[in-house]
Amino acid sequence: MSNFHSPVISNIKYNIAWHTKQKVPLLSGEIKPRLQVILRQVCAERGVQILGGNIGTNHVYMKLDCPAHQPPADIVKRLKGRASKILRDEFPVLRDLKLEGSLWEDGYFCHSFGNDDEELVRKYIKE
Repeated sequence: MSNFHSPVISNIKYNIAWHTKQKVPLLSGEIKPRLQVILRQVCAERGVQILGGNIGTNHVYMKLDCPAHQPPADIVKRLKGRASKILRDEFPVLRDLKLEGSLWEDGYFCHSFGNDDEELVRKYIKE
């Protein structure tokens, strides 16, 4: 459950996924573990908890617990933007591919999930 040092208590979880431009299999070798580090850093900076996920050769899938004040579009924009910039700076092979703009296709998949926890709501109301 996110609270990010806020008086707001939230329980907002998302399945989020996106893929590389033209689904080109770029996310392997040294790139994959570096991408994992970047995604963890961005999430930590934003107060987002990573609950699970995986990185395939052409896609990223993450299960996230997010603060209420951050829309999923903002979170995904930060994740994709920072990852694209850093990976292209650190791996010349990605710059040489001539993919216009980002490493990623436009858009993403987002689906909220979770369970209604009445006890949590009662606790919030009581306290």
